[in-house]
Amino acid sequence: MNNITTTTIRDTVSVSENGSFQVEEFDVNFNPNSKTIDYDKYAIRNVENYPSIVMFIKNTLSNFELLNESETIKFIVKNIGLIELIEKATPIIKNHFPNNSFSLEFDKDPEIPSLNKLVIYVKGVDETFDNDWKKIKRISKEIRNLSLYDDTVKNLLSLDLW
Repeated sequence: MNNITTTTIRDTVSVSENGSFQVEEFDVNFNPNSKTIDYDKYAIRNVENYPSIVMFIKNTLSNFELLNESETIKFIVKNIGLIELIEKATPIIKNHFPNNSFSLEFDKDPEIPSLNKLVIYVKGVDETFDNDWKKIKRISKEIRNLSLYDDTVKNLLSLDLW
């Protein structure tokens, strides 16, 4: 049987008109034997063993030529919030570049794994490079301003010209 300890926590709620503090007390059940959940234990290690997940991700990425498909899918599985970001960013990109094609690549940093990211390449032409580069900057700002469930994934996606 688990030993459960009840702890009373005092939390200052407000200051009354005469300057005295009003304090609210509430009980919290605490199990001293509990452990922090290690979410890595529940991560998908071999995404190839989950064909429905792979197909879902491929469908989400159907607007892009995948330059390194396997690595890209594995990176998305490890950073699942990227699906929402890609789904919201794709229409923005297509709106600014309706006649262009796009590629998606997993870019692995050789020294610092926390700098790994996905890069969306907009395939353009040399004649419109300067104008396209300005569009890329505007789109990147729009993407940074998107409202997402997990905003931290925004650092894992960049946009560039091909």
